Amino acid sequence: MQPAALIKSADGLTIAIKAGFNTSLVNEIKTLSGRRWNPTTTYWEIPAEGEAQARAILRRYGAITDELTTAPTTTTLHVLIRAEASSRRTHLGRVLIDGIDVVTSADGALNMRPNAAFTIVTVNSARFLSGSPRHAYAVEYDLVIDVRDGASWGTTSTTNCFGDYTIIA
Repeated sequence: MQPAALIKSADGLTIAIKAGFNTSLVNEIKTLSGRRWNPTTTYWEIPAEGEAQARAILRRYGAITDELTTAPTTTTLHVLIRAEASSRRTHLGRVLIDGIDVVTSADGALNMRPNAAFTIVTVNSARFLSGSPRHAYAVEYDLVIDVRDGASWGTTSTTNCFGDYTIIA
């Protein structure tokens, strides 16, 4: 996908979102408050106060043109990731970096899609602790990962499922 662009209006009250078509991206843009489709320009428009939220969404799908001028710095980390999901994915243990899942909840596989938050450099080990990708699972990954400096880490766990990470070095 080509880099997306955020274009501020002359009065600074609105921002146009210019991005290649992607159904998932469009569905996320539709969650933004005050968004509207402009059929003349073929851009989505949002109120200027929604810029940070729009940037967070666009980063999950690739680069933003005004962020290409300075490449973000990254830190290489050795990380142990564990995640678990119930058979119907109603309970998920998740590990997130800037809101992006490191392990896909659908099948417990690593998220290898390019994104602005992290890049998996090396997979030292990958194993199912229990279950299988088609049913309930618990997985563990020993990774070397490049993480964008300033990225926020998060986990979600429920009484039925866990998501956690340990930074080894």
